[in-house]
Amino acid sequence: MVDTAGDGATIVLKESKVQRDGLFGLLTLAFTVALVRGVHGASTTAGAIAAGTFCGIMIIGVSLVWRLVRRQGSRLLVSTDSIALASRAGTDPKSLRRAAGDQLHFVVRGAGRYRYTALEGGADGVSLNIQLFSRAKVREACLARSWRLD
Repeated sequence: MVDTAGDGATIVLKESKVQRDGLFGLLTLAFTVALVRGVHGASTTAGAIAAGTFCGIMIIGVSLVWRLVRRQGSRLLVSTDSIALASRAGTDPKSLRRAAGDQLHFVVRGAGRYRYTALEGGADGVSLNIQLFSRAKVREACLARSWRLD
């Protein structure tokens, strides 16, 4: 957490490296183990080629997405007037404004197997995807800037 210039300034939170890298590291490890077991455990040459090809493509795919997520990491900017989720991807940041209300909630969004943690507040229904941020640090930063949390 970075507090820029003291009390009234913006607190900048970066994505949690443990959450981001842990997810992609485990996926890479799982496909690597599947590659080794699939190639060595296949009873036919065609089975070994299929397992090697599939797992190799998945390892490359996960690695490329991992690199993309690291390069376009998001930052959560918490100030007394607003909370904004900004990314290096160049998209417009989504923000929660204090004018819409200072009451915030942690909610779970999504359906089925894809669920993520979001920070929601105000009457305008805006929610910020904070899946890769430490929930404790988000709470600490919000409370430091006088936001109310449920």
